[in-house]
Amino acid sequence: MLTCQPLTNHCFALLTALCLLLPIQLAHAEQPLIHHELIVTLYPDRHHIEVRDAIRLPEAWQSQKLSFLLSDKLQISAMEGRTMTDMARVVDPTQQGGFHTYQLAPYLPNEQEKQEKAPIPQLILRYSGKIESTMQQPVSGYRGGATISTGGIGEEGVFLGGGTGWVPYFEGALNHFRLTVIMPQGWRSLSQGKPLSHTQERDRMVDVWEAPHPTEAIYLHAGQWHRYKKQVTTRHGQQPLLLAVLLRQADEPLAQSYLQDTLDYINLYEDLIGPYSYDKFVLAENFWETGYGMPSFTLLGSQVIRLPFIRTSSYPHEILHNWWGNGVFVDYAQGNWSEGLTAYMADYLLQEHNHQGVLYRHTTLSKYAGFVRRENDFPLTHFTSRHDGASQAIGYGKGLMFFHMLRRHLGDKMFIQGLRSFYQQYRFKAASYADLRRTFEQISSMDLRPFFTQWTQRAGAPELELEATSIQPDGRGWRLNFTLLQKQPGAPYQLQVPLQVTLQGESQPQPLVIPMQRLNQTVSRYFSSRPERLDIDPAFDLFRTLHAGEIPPTLSALFGHPHILAVLPSKGPLAEQQALRRLVHAWGLSSVQDDQLTNLPTDQALWILGQHNRFREQALAPLRNQGVEVVHNQITLAGKPYELAKHSVVTVTRQGKQPIAWLSPQADQIDALIRKLPHYGAYGHLLFAGDSSENLLRGKWSQTQYPLSVVFDAQGQASTAQSAPTLAPELSLTAP
Repeated sequence: MLTCQPLTNHCFALLTALCLLLPIQLAHAEQPLIHHELIVTLYPDRHHIEVRDAIRLPEAWQSQKLSFLLSDKLQISAMEGRTMTDMARVVDPTQQGGFHTYQLAPYLPNEQEKQEKAPIPQLILRYSGKIESTMQQPVSGYRGGATISTGGIGEEGVFLGGGTGWVPYFEGALNHFRLTVIMPQGWRSLSQGKPLSHTQERDRMVDVWEAPHPTEAIYLHAGQWHRYKKQVTTRHGQQPLLLAVLLRQADEPLAQSYLQDTLDYINLYEDLIGPYSYDKFVLAENFWETGYGMPSFTLLGSQVIRLPFIRTSSYPHEILHNWWGNGVFVDYAQGNWSEGLTAYMADYLLQEHNHQGVLYRHTTLSKYAGFVRRENDFPLTHFTSRHDGASQAIGYGKGLMFFHMLRRHLGDKMFIQGLRSFYQQYRFKAASYADLRRTFEQISSMDLRPFFTQWTQRAGAPELELEATSIQPDGRGWRLNFTLLQKQPGAPYQLQVPLQVTLQGESQPQPLVIPMQRLNQTVSRYFSSRPERLDIDPAFDLFRTLHAGEIPPTLSALFGHPHILAVLPSKGPLAEQQALRRLVHAWGLSSVQDDQLTNLPTDQALWILGQHNRFREQALAPLRNQGVEVVHNQITLAGKPYELAKHSVVTVTRQGKQPIAWLSPQADQIDALIRKLPHYGAYGHLLFAGDSSENLLRGKWSQTQYPLSVVFDAQGQASTAQSAPTLAPELSLTAP
């Protein structure tokens, strides 16, 4: 799995896509199993690998022509058990190099072999080659792209992932394997499955791994690590479970913290879903900044592993992938459901446990509004992996909101029952949204096809507007009237719209759910007391396009905008001007100097760059009501003054629908800011300091408009609400 923040299965999805180019396709209702007996020798100082792979193919395949892929960096030197031809080279568009396609002739036993019922011979391959790590940036870092690598061997470490092509890949098959790794003294290896031994033989280390469970790809990683381990039994476990942390530098407190977190999260997900499927879970420190999740282990970069928020976001996300993605596999041809479900049950659920669920859903919807446009939108069934901010906002964001709405539709008890049944039915099998639907239909006895179809197969989101609100006396009570409109293009969504009505004399609002099947729907409801306030979807439970007034300005509005202009300062220190030009170049932005403009353009998102930019005050003016001001080279943020000479500052505002950011950097922090800022899209103001550009302050502006909320005065006159609604406490998802 592959990204630098929330994880995806980019490498394996890429290899699967490349396999569509194979001339021979195999179709099986059940994915066949291939067994690999691998002996691997690593020479990190030469970036070199030697492999002997004894492959036991399914018996049904023996009489067929077969094709497999292998990295074009590897050369086959010997082969037994079949006749083979090198057919073609397949280019991998994301990296230098690609794959070779090899064709195997059918195995046809002679008469003597038939009479003697001789066992079918194994396919034995010997191959070797040089695999150097190359980092690729698939899209501009400004758009949220992640540095990736499909594999490499070097003195800093070994990373051989699912997309490396270091093991022969047969389309449509799953694998189990036994792996022997020979490597330099002082090294350890890491793979999925169970570690059988770690020994020294002369001047080499030898590890043996066994993976009896089906797996989509075979991973091999190696390095010089300090190992911390703990043998535990989980609440639902029948056998001891090995937990380990592998660090490049000794750090006992950090390792012990992660070991305890690992046990806590495995217990949590066993309670919700079902038993953990593997014999171990290992956290390993990678040799570049990653957050990768593989079956039974995860690879985090040196900086990532020490970020305090990782232990309550990305880390449980990777552990949970052992149920979703690496426990139940993804049928990528029908969409990657696992990232949305994993984000919902890890990143989101932990915030819900901390009473921050409403804020997390609002942030998720804000990112969708900031990054996704009609031209880059697509349905969930088309999502395979994250490659920029828009694809993440859809695959992770819309995906997690889909599961939140499904949970509300079914209720917590039935939602958990459905998840458990889905895991039990499809463990170590590939599954799709359609399989999810059928499972939840079996549990609920509901027809969920319309729900799944509109939310997973349709791009876009509903846009709601509130009109014609009124109250009037009705007998001994009051009648509330309003009209809801769907303003998005195309057919209406079939919605269950949550709302709440605050009545005179009552401290808590009354929650309601209104079915909405038309573009324009008038609602009338009777209440015994006078309504004082109406809020439509106040807790952001519905996946929808937010109004501009519901989204305090954040950096995601600039990172996702299709038209961006950077305004450079014509005055100021030379070092700052040079640093800002470097930022503009790195992000690939169009730019102009401030002295070339009379007025700021209004048809583009704007970066106002530099402390001495002549448009600085224009960028900051809308934030005065949030307490932001610059006086005598000091900026006041969150009620505290900070010296501009010692800090890098970012603020974001909006004029109409136009997002405008002001960045005043320290010149020596610019490279860190280029890398870091795209990961802070959820925030409206930021403060950095120090040589490493440490984040000292990050925050969001207060919401000042509530376009889907109306208040009624004593005479019954309606006006748009100017304050946040009162919300009832949410119940967190817990195992029954």
